[in-house]
Amino acid sequence: MRKLLLLSLFFVSAGFFLNAQTLATFENLEEDVLLFSDYGTSGDPYWFDDGRFVEGGVPQVTDNPSKSGINTSDRCLVAINVADADWWGNFAVLGLREPITITEANRYLHINVYRTIQPKAFRVGFNSREEPNLVFQGKVANDGQWEGIVCDLGAKYMGEALEYLHIILSNNWDDPRTGWGVATYAFDDFALSDSPIPPSVTLKDGDGLFVGFESQDEIDTWVHKLESLNEESVAEIIDNPFGSSEVIGNKIVKFDKSANASWWQGYRIEFDGVMPVGGDNPTQLHVLAYVPSAVFEAEEELMNVDIQLCAKDHMGNENVDLFSIWDDEGDRWHDLVLEINNIEYLKELTVRFDVRKDQDEKWINSPANTFYLDAIALNNDANPREITLGLNQQKADNLALVFASENQINIQTDKVVQVELFDILGKSVQSSVYHGNAVIPAMKGVYIVKITSGDNIKQISKVLVK
Repeated sequence: MRKLLLLSLFFVSAGFFLNAQTLATFENLEEDVLLFSDYGTSGDPYWFDDGRFVEGGVPQVTDNPSKSGINTSDRCLVAINVADADWWGNFAVLGLREPITITEANRYLHINVYRTIQPKAFRVGFNSREEPNLVFQGKVANDGQWEGIVCDLGAKYMGEALEYLHIILSNNWDDPRTGWGVATYAFDDFALSDSPIPPSVTLKDGDGLFVGFESQDEIDTWVHKLESLNEESVAEIIDNPFGSSEVIGNKIVKFDKSANASWWQGYRIEFDGVMPVGGDNPTQLHVLAYVPSAVFEAEEELMNVDIQLCAKDHMGNENVDLFSIWDDEGDRWHDLVLEINNIEYLKELTVRFDVRKDQDEKWINSPANTFYLDAIALNNDANPREITLGLNQQKADNLALVFASENQINIQTDKVVQVELFDILGKSVQSSVYHGNAVIPAMKGVYIVKITSGDNIKQISKVLVK
């Protein structure tokens, strides 16, 4: 079965070459339908700021800076930034001779990209450089190497007309904003296709994926890169101080999160290749997470720590979910299970610890703290793995059956229990003691139900009231 899957993946990847609509190769500009112009004023769509580039290095069609790998052509679009170049005016804009309507047959934009250094990500925008119009934002996997990227235009713009592609060459709008030198950026072989797989991406069967951090060989089997997304946050693989089991190994990741880390700057695992998910492929991504009780003890009013799992494909599309660890659930392992139902391929996973919002629902930084993770797995089992280790850990065997029906939450139990109800933001909605079964009226929404028995056994459930 696996041989058949790998063979079919090869043909999917190879299919890109059969169904592509070439926009620009820059070898013969008269044949290209996507054009770059190196002139313009501040009000012109082709405008850029000369001051962002070294002398002679403004965006232009010129010689390929590295005829190697997947791109040995002679000409391409090249720009050379000065050291520490700001983002404003750091633009390259290409326009179509005639607008092209996005359909299922051409929804994927393919571009070959080359970057000598990557202090910041770059952005590709559909008809505009503004954030709502972005169709790709990120880096390529390696410095100094041509690689293919894919932008899913159909996800936002199915049936709409593409006129311009706006590229921000370096998204230098957050700290640190200095500390690097001259950077060369190049782009080539723009094409539209019905395939989401570029020629430089390796498709991999993810069935059986397991990253336990036990050895470098084990990591290298599945992982291309491990990184903290904030330079002040420190991640290291350490000896497990909490004890091992069938699921938890002798090595785990310790993540010291900086107070200066933005909410999204967690611990990122970039997998080796991309893995199909959904359909006949695995859909459940598991991560073991450990929140020390000291995190709660440091803030008297802290009721829960939210951990966000963000899985992405190679095009920047993402699958996100939020998991709450409550103040009485510290010093234990929790298996967080992310159902992958919004992307078709898995390329990376970011674990974001202690994500918070203010009263205006804007993301904010959280205090510096230490967290742990282990045992990343991809399979079809939606049930959390049973973990028997950890301080103060108890199992709530059949404490209560919790389920939602129209405009209410139902609790079925034969015990005396305290039921605490919270909204998805962690705000207390209700707290009552029930002698057996209970029906709690509730408006539509997602709720966290925390149940505590007389002998201090606890159960946490999440329900959706429709």
